[in-house]
Amino acid sequence: APFPAACSRCSPADWLTMELHLSGERKYLSLASIRAAPPRVISGDESAKLAGCAGAELGPLLPQLAEDETLIGVLVASDGLVSAPITAGELCRGVLLHTDAAGTLLSSLRAWFPPGVAVQPSPCGTHVGPLSLKGACCCVLLPKPVTDALAMSEARVVGHMNGDHADSCLAYARGLCGVAGATGAQMTGVSCAGFALEAAVEGEAKLRKLLVRFPVPLRHASQVRGFAVELHHAAFAALGLHYRLRHGYYRRGALMAIAGVAKAIAKRRVQLGAVGLAAAALVVAVAARRRVG
Repeated sequence: APFPAACSRCSPADWLTMELHLSGERKYLSLASIRAAPPRVISGDESAKLAGCAGAELGPLLPQLAEDETLIGVLVASDGLVSAPITAGELCRGVLLHTDAAGTLLSSLRAWFPPGVAVQPSPCGTHVGPLSLKGACCCVLLPKPVTDALAMSEARVVGHMNGDHADSCLAYARGLCGVAGATGAQMTGVSCAGFALEAAVEGEAKLRKLLVRFPVPLRHASQVRGFAVELHHAAFAALGLHYRLRHGYYRRGALMAIAGVAKAIAKRRVQLGAVGLAAAALVVAVAARRRVG
């Protein structure tokens, strides 16, 4: 079900659970398992703001990071923010903070990295430093070749979606992210977590940043096209019959079906033409051989 949040698959019930995607599988780290791990307390030298906060290092929680150093991960926040890619070696040193300095349970998990580790632009874009992501709810791990292939195809996917499927982007924002007041939406990026959008919302001066999570954990970059189609249908289904009729859902579906049939016929003709040419060539070859004989 869609949630009225920036991330299409996060609700308050998920804010103290870490979802893990690894090699196409989805697992969950409960708050109990996170709190049961050896505690890691932040010192004042490491962070004046978070001094005394306690959490668990990601290394012991995710042994896969030590088993495969080629893994690349991203962390996703409940508000839809996605970190830049982080190597397995640096992810191991990250800490999931769950308790404040007074011993009170935080309202959501916070992914924090010590000085000099996982250095990247801050989510708000104001500075560069170690990642500190409030509301961390998901960690996606993939082999580096997959993340590289995804990065190479990102510009093409974004251009295609914005140029040919603006209706899908708007439906994603409204139907999957719960932003009923969205008047337009553009895709701004593709990560191993999902599609990043910016939506214009009625009555809001700033564009709202959204994340449309993939329906299942990504395994290969080639799955992205299929995910886009699946999410298109899911978004329109969530928006109801009246929306589908008003926004040309059935008309576009019919046109795509007709185009598919035409393409199949053309392909069949090409195949038949090739067979005919091959048969003609065989006849000519046999006839030439008889003349020689």
